[in-house]
Formats: sequence, structure tokens, C-alpha cells
Amino acid sequence: MEPHRHDAWTPRVRTHHVFRRADAYAAGLSRRQVDAKLASRTWRYVVGNVMTHRDRTLTALDLVLAAGLARPGCLVLGRVAAAFHGAPVDLQGPVDIQIEARGRSVPSGFTGRLVSVDAPGITVVGGIARVAPRTWSYVDALATMPLGAARDLLAYLASRDLLTPQHLEEHLARHPRRRGNAQLRRLRARLLSGAMSEAEELLHTILRRSGLTGWEANVRIDLPGLRARVDVVFRAQKVVVEVDGRRAHADLFVDDRRRDAAFTAAGWRVVRVTWWDLVDRPAELVAQLRQILALPS
Repeated sequence: MEPHRHDAWTPRVRTHHVFRRADAYAAGLSRRQVDAKLASRTWRYVVGNVMTHRDRTLTALDLVLAAGLARPGCLVLGRVAAAFHGAPVDLQGPVDIQIEARGRSVPSGFTGRLVSVDAPGITVVGGIARVAPRTWSYVDALATMPLGAARDLLAYLASRDLLTPQHLEEHLARHPRRRGNAQLRRLRARLLSGAMSEAEELLHTILRRSGLTGWEANVRIDLPGLRARVDVVFRAQKVVVEVDGRRAHADLFVDDRRRDAAFTAAGWRVVRVTWWDLVDRPAELVAQLRQILALPS
């Protein structure tokens, strides 16, 4: 049987998992065979005329390469650029790319944005696409994503010292009229408050009402081999309180547990608090914290 007749077959291309009709033709398929794979949904379109296998879970790299195939030399922005630089964001939806003039058409699957990228560090990928600089991409994603998703991204970036209030201040100063500035100002205020998420805001409220003192929010702690930013810390008792919100930690289970292990090895106690603890059992949570804080460190 010819290899391309297997359901899982795709052309072997330098872009790994995304390809064009020309790549399929070069691999020996006819127009009719390509049409049949699309009609049977064995293959599906990614952006423009770029395809992938139906079972492929696309990565940020896949989307950047697909953008380069569909529009060679394009500059990828927004959440896909942020994901390319390591941010845990949802990749569903169109890919943002830079356009040079208003009204400039873009292929299907793209959103064209007339913005200037005035930061160094544009990354060239595969010789066919470019990605906006890392910190610029993080700020751009925060400005253009839905507010709930932006809050979750902010919590991730701030907890890892990847973004500071100064980054947001500088962006707002350079681009006073850019789309998304109102959202960036809200996120900056949240960053300055020390509460990176709705869950952390609720925890702070519970701690204040309980009368517990001696805690700090959004603090960086340096451990052997680890620099971590924690949600709440009681330094005197060496107790860290980490909030697992409704969304922010869903895909970070292993990372969180490694952090916990590093703190435990350094003599700290880590208390993990869920959204449901904060909403359904705040009194029990406070009692538990009082008990833990009273233990000898």
C-alpha cells in the first residue's frame, strides 16, 4: 500500500506538522487525493491554505510556522506569540499578525493588526515567520485577551517574575492610545495590589477580616536552585500559602508540586488553598492557618 493511503500519513516537510497543497503534491498526491482527505476530514485547515492532520493538537510553534507558510515573513503577535515564548494560554481562535496599512486583507484564520513593535528581540522561525519579542508579546496578549484569561496569564507571569508593573507602565507611556490600554491599567492595579487573581483577592479579604497579621502578598523567595514568587507568606513562621484558583493552576500541577517540594526541602511549610476553600469554608480555612502558624517552625 502506498504510504500516503494510510489515515495518519502527512507529507514529510521541514515545518513538521503543518503543510500546503504544494507539499502534498510534491509527496506524490494528486489534487483529487488532497481534496478527498479534506472532504473526509482526515486533514483540516489551520490558517489560510495551510493544513494539518485532524488528530494533531497544534502548538504555538505549529501556528507560527503555519502563519509563515500562509504569509511568508509575517510577524506573529498576541496570545500565539506569548505562547511561543512559554506562556500557558489557549491557542483556539485566529492568529494575530501585523499589517502595514489599514484595510490590508489577510488570509482566513488571521486577524490583522496595525501596530508598531518597538522592542528588540524579534525571533525568526524556520526562515519563514517572525514572532514579536517576549515581554512585548506578554503585554500585548494581556491587552487583547478576554479579561478573565488575561488575569490568569498575569498571575502566571508575575509569579515567575516574567512581568512587572514597570513593564506595563512603560508600554502605556509609549502607546497612550493603543487598543487594550484600559485593560492593562486594570491589570497593573491588580499587580500593584499583590492579588494576581480573584481568588487571591478573596484570600486577602479573609485574612484581613480574620485579624491574622504578619503576612505579605506576592513576595519573591530565593531558595537553593529556585527563585519563586508566592501568593502569601508568613515569614516569621516560614509558612507559604498558595492559591489554586478556578483556572490559573489547571495545567501547572507538576510545576506547582516541584515548587512545593523545594520549599519543603528548605524548611518551609506550604499550604495550598482552593477556590472552594475560600468560598465554602473560609472559617475552617482560618482555623487551619492559625493551627499551622502556631506550630514550631
